Amino acid sequence: MLRPRVERLGYLGEFFRCAAHQPAALISFMAFTDDLKQALPDRITEIVALTVSTELGNAYERYQHERLSLKLGFGEPWVRAVETLHPDSAPIDDAERRVQSLTLAV
Repeated sequence: MLRPRVERLGYLGEFFRCAAHQPAALISFMAFTDDLKQALPDRITEIVALTVSTELGNAYERYQHERLSLKLGFGEPWVRAVETLHPDSAPIDDAERRVQSLTLAV
C-alpha cells in the first residue's frame, strides 16, 4: 500500500509510519489526499501547504512539503519565495500569487 508512495517520493514521512498502525484510517486518508491531488495542480497544492505551515510555524509539515516541492522539481528558489509569505513581491506566477494571498487571508 505504501510502496508506490515511497518509490515516488524516495522517503516515507513520519505521519505515514505512525498511521500505518491503523490501516483502515490510513487508506481513507490516502484516498482523500489522492483525490485532492487530482483536483488541483501540484504547484497550487504546495503553495497552500507551504504557506499554511510557514504561517503557523509548523516546522515538521513545512519540512515535509519543502522536500516534496523539491522532489517535484519546483526548485529551492521557488520554495524560498513562497515561504517569504509576501505574494506581491515573490517571484511566483499570478495564479500562485492569488492562491497564496487567499490562503493568508483565510
